[in-house]
Amino acid sequence: MNQVSLTQARIDMSELDEDSDGFLQPHEMEAYIRGLIPNLAQLRDMPAAFVQMYCRIAAHKFFFFCDPHRRGKACIKKILLSNCLQELMELHQETEEEVIDTEQAENWFSLTSAQRICDMFLALDKDMNGTLSKQELREYADGTLTDIFIERVFDEHVWRGKIGGRNAREMDFESFLDFVLALENKDAPEGLTYLFRCLDLHGRGFLTTADIHTLFRWHCCKHAYRRAWFLGP
Repeated sequence: MNQVSLTQARIDMSELDEDSDGFLQPHEMEAYIRGLIPNLAQLRDMPAAFVQMYCRIAAHKFFFFCDPHRRGKACIKKILLSNCLQELMELHQETEEEVIDTEQAENWFSLTSAQRICDMFLALDKDMNGTLSKQELREYADGTLTDIFIERVFDEHVWRGKIGGRNAREMDFESFLDFVLALENKDAPEGLTYLFRCLDLHGRGFLTTADIHTLFRWHCCKHAYRRAWFLGP
């Protein structure tokens, strides 16, 4: 992004900052992205019915990377300097037809990627209640994740509200977006932090030999079972 584009982005975000505290809340970030869509070559023909969902998915990446303490607001200065904004602005450059499929899939902000995320969630949500149970999430990535990892994801990252409610202890769409972003950005500090909390079985801030043994044992057992299932006796 050049200086003119950055300046314009700062002005646009500041105008949406309702309390003028230098931070954007999710609905303000979604409004910013919604305003960009007509000017982004790859998004301007997006179906109107998908715009709200697209903005929700797109804004979530900014908060995953720019709101590490999950306060529900992201610093405008941090957003302007983030790789997320650079990635979003790449959609200015050419129409989606001119971009190869792998590049579309790799850019979280592409229409192809947003539709992929939605389709993935809907396919996992077998009972169509709008949230994912542990059993449903186990089907992610063709069932390659271990049971203990799924358990730890729910322990550390799934919202624990609605105690006693029908959807208590199930993963909502926002938590699913965090989950996918972490797995697809394992080389980033934010992704590593998410995953480390799952691996840190006792919340001590470090892994012991026993922790690694437990995790590795579950991994080996799962793959041994899958091998026996596919190969037979």
